[in-house]
Amino acid sequence: GSADHPMNTIIRTWMPRQAREADLYFKKTFNQSLEEFFDDSKYQLMHLEMFNHEIIHAECVGGDIDLLLNRRAVIGCFP
Repeated sequence: GSADHPMNTIIRTWMPRQAREADLYFKKTFNQSLEEFFDDSKYQLMHLEMFNHEIIHAECVGGDIDLLLNRRAVIGCFP
């Protein structure tokens, strides 16, 4: 999956209850709100910045992936 923290993605908007819980945790733990900790300059860094440097990630790899347990697989990534 993505190396971005879930609360530094659109998930923060899609899941407002969890975002409020995370915001309280960040304020207690880091003395910063989510917006302060993940300011606009850091938004979705893995999605928006790393690809420009040919650093990629795979996400949404799932579904029947458990069927691959104890098996070898060749996984390709193509442009």
